[in-house]
Amino acid sequence: MTALLRRHEREEGSILIFILGLSLLLLLVAASVLAVSSVYLERQRLQSLADQMALTAAQQVEGISDGSDGQAQAHLTAGQVLATSSRFLQETGAPADFSALVLDPATGLTDSQTARVVLRAQAHPPLSSFLLPAGVEVQVVGQARVGTQQTG
Repeated sequence: MTALLRRHEREEGSILIFILGLSLLLLLVAASVLAVSSVYLERQRLQSLADQMALTAAQQVEGISDGSDGQAQAHLTAGQVLATSSRFLQETGAPADFSALVLDPATGLTDSQTARVVLRAQAHPPLSSFLLPAGVEVQVVGQARVGTQQTG
């Protein structure tokens, strides 16, 4: 019986250490989920901006010509897409909404009818600034295709 009492005395406080360790682990998991969610939401916001910019750029048709199948085809230029995207950023004030927002030089065309906008920004997850002081770079691509329709 005395051996049982001695064993019980040695185990006193070990449950407290277990609970503290488990609490720390749960806090780390919660902080990680919060950081990942924050970066994901920032990416979604940036994707929405890139899609709006691509749609605006696709509406700036440079010219229309006859295609190989006799249908009219609208044409875009890479310079026009880049200029329209830059102007869109300035007019909307988007650089103030994102950290280190950059219109990537890859912005332009995928073909003569598809505007492509590439944006990069830094996402700063909460509670992670000591681990990631520069933040996490997020890059998105928005595309919009211009089409023509003949009636008659």
